[in-house]
Amino acid sequence: MIALWLVPAFSLSALAPCSTVPHDRVLAGDLAKLEPAFANLSPDLPMTFAPLPGIQRVLSKKDLLTLLRRHGVDPPGSLAEICVERETVPLKEPDLIAAIQSALNIEEVHVRILDYPRRPLPPGTLQFQPGAVTSRPAGSADLPVFWPGRLRYDDAHSVSIWVRAVVWVERQAVVAVEDLAAGKIIESESIRLEQVRAFPLGNPYASGVDKVIGLKPRSLIRKGSPITPAQLELPWTILKGDEVLVRVLAGSTHVSLEAIALGSGRLGDEVALRNPLSGRSFRAVVDAKGVASLKQRGTP
Repeated sequence: MIALWLVPAFSLSALAPCSTVPHDRVLAGDLAKLEPAFANLSPDLPMTFAPLPGIQRVLSKKDLLTLLRRHGVDPPGSLAEICVERETVPLKEPDLIAAIQSALNIEEVHVRILDYPRRPLPPGTLQFQPGAVTSRPAGSADLPVFWPGRLRYDDAHSVSIWVRAVVWVERQAVVAVEDLAAGKIIESESIRLEQVRAFPLGNPYASGVDKVIGLKPRSLIRKGSPITPAQLELPWTILKGDEVLVRVLAGSTHVSLEAIALGSGRLGDEVALRNPLSGRSFRAVVDAKGVASLKQRGTP
């Protein structure tokens, strides 16, 4: 069997009639469609390897006679050479859309396919990974993305594929009703909640006006633009001079102490603090207003 697999494949112009096989082995049942002598064998009996997708391979009369006699069949008449090729089908847009929706696992995601490989490929399972797509910046839901993927077939084989598509979801988002200047506090009359298109991966839009009112834009936000949290300057959670409750996590032991903030910090920032009893300075992470935490082996 291995020797036959090493026989070079012939070009697509081979004159022998071609039998299409749906798997990576040529079975007796596949050959029986063109040569009745193989009907004497179990149709599921492997004969040889199938050629790679897109390639035709011609089995000579000698090849066929060797296969038959190996399995105890002596054909009564002469044999004609047989061409075999792998079954292939073109990619279909509905299958690509379904695979992308499955990869995202997001309700009501919309996909518009713009382009994809047109070459026929073996039947298999389409797979796309969300991490393979570069996140779009805010406001670019209508821009196409290039999404590489894989087509897996025969359990152990795969081939690269790709799509160029527009992918979006409909979401409620806070939108600027006027230009919002950098560093100026956002008032309620400057924003409103609207239904917008959003790219399902990357920075989400602010979903409620309460998450925006009172904050300041880091840079100019144009009228009509949906607002993302990343565009906003978060308020200071701890101010310089504040008294801060520090929770020290030393293994399984939790110790609390009072400290004075030496600088200002926002939620998640690391801020400099001073222990008023020992005079020692240290740094801790801001957890909430007036609260920070420190993970270490010893107490400052």
